[in-house]
Amino acid sequence: MTRIQYITCLVPCVLKVILPSLHISLGIFKKIYDLLESDCHSLDVRLFKLRVEGADEDDDDDEFNFDQAVVAEVRRQQELQHQLLQKRESLEELEEELPLFQLQSHPQAQQAQQIHGEYREMICKAGQLHTDITELESRAAAVDLPFGTGPVACGLDTVLQKHNVCRQAYHGKSFVGNHVHKCCQVKVITDLTSVPRSVIANAKSEDISIAALNRLEREAAVISKKFEEVLLQFADVHHGINHSNPLTDDGIQQIDISIKNFMRCFRAHFPKANISPKMHLLEDHAVDQLRMFKVGFGLLNEQGGELVHTEFNRSGRVVQGMQDPLQKLLSVMRRHHTTTTPEIRAACVKKTCKEE
Repeated sequence: MTRIQYITCLVPCVLKVILPSLHISLGIFKKIYDLLESDCHSLDVRLFKLRVEGADEDDDDDEFNFDQAVVAEVRRQQELQHQLLQKRESLEELEEELPLFQLQSHPQAQQAQQIHGEYREMICKAGQLHTDITELESRAAAVDLPFGTGPVACGLDTVLQKHNVCRQAYHGKSFVGNHVHKCCQVKVITDLTSVPRSVIANAKSEDISIAALNRLEREAAVISKKFEEVLLQFADVHHGINHSNPLTDDGIQQIDISIKNFMRCFRAHFPKANISPKMHLLEDHAVDQLRMFKVGFGLLNEQGGELVHTEFNRSGRVVQGMQDPLQKLLSVMRRHHTTTTPEIRAACVKKTCKEE
């Protein structure tokens, strides 16, 4: 009987997985920007309510969409108030008529049954009027202003266009890596965070009282200061990790301090906001990887992989005339190895032109 020997191959366990620092930066920046846009929309809603309360239906202005929205909201509120008045008058009449049915005496059973049916019909009608009035009151209390259409929120898009930053039309209007890197510059951060303060300061109108406008200006100043601090802290983290340069122990320690300061600042200003998985990776795992490899994330993460892929494609176009696939692959690998290894590249002798 032949004995069969089996050889077991044990795959070594993966100890470290390279963090996707590019997506970490994209996700965290988009989260902060969404919070900024939400606070700007809240300012727009408050400004919108103040304009609607003090505006007149005849105050029409075709130069600015926000003014058109105010006029449309005034007309909507007036129509709702007219419907509410009619419903309340009808309900009041029904409530006055209902007790009269109990005072009527109808000896005949047929008449009593008919009156009872009318009584039940009026009760149902009164209940429906109560429901309609409640719904109209809730609609009147709500403000019909689509998200991101007010002057403060639109001011953010104006700043992005000024710095040639475009949000994607899909994926929740996310940003690309180059645009996030541009938005982490001090000038762009200052322009973005100054939008709430500058727009509210220029929102003076006869429809808004001075006291109400001062309250809005103070709230806008708080929002601007809060997001400026958070974005500057994040910019320090972004510039500290997204590069391919060697890192010393002191440099890694500075990055660790920057990450802790950013997370502390984020939790202080947004206590109700959740900590996303990308923030968890940044806070708990980024420094460990930096200490292991002693180099920035740009060399090993998505950017490094895409750079290697681009270099292979570039080298492949040089040798695309070769017929043998093996020789073509060997030529690409030799070219890549020579280019990326400083010792070999320094030892290469440059070709000189032959003398004529």
